[in-house]
Amino acid sequence: MHVAIADKMEALAAVCRRYGMARLEVFGSAARGTDFDPQTSDADFLVEFDPDSGLTPFDQFFDLAEALSTTSGRPVDLVEAGRNQQSVSARGHQSISRACLCVPTSPNGFPGTAASSPSATC
Repeated sequence: MHVAIADKMEALAAVCRRYGMARLEVFGSAARGTDFDPQTSDADFLVEFDPDSGLTPFDQFFDLAEALSTTSGRPVDLVEAGRNQQSVSARGHQSISRACLCVPTSPNGFPGTAASSPSATC
């Protein structure tokens, strides 16, 4: 994962908690880190929402996108897990580099910091 994303792990974990995330993964160049340009690259996120968050799907998706962009300091693309998996594959990536950022450790929340558990899969 590129340092521009890794350095913001705690702030990203807070965004996960605020927007009722079941899972958040970064993929593409931000996950690979080798071809990520901190000046021009966007960040691609695979998201899975908790349907019991109390937020509307509209608010979850669009407010999350804005919060991730503000937190990461760059434009973001969101792909909703399950619903748009084929669109990720359609980008021509046979093997997409991914890194898990936020996964709840209990029904009531996320770990204190996502930095303690980034992994290749969630």
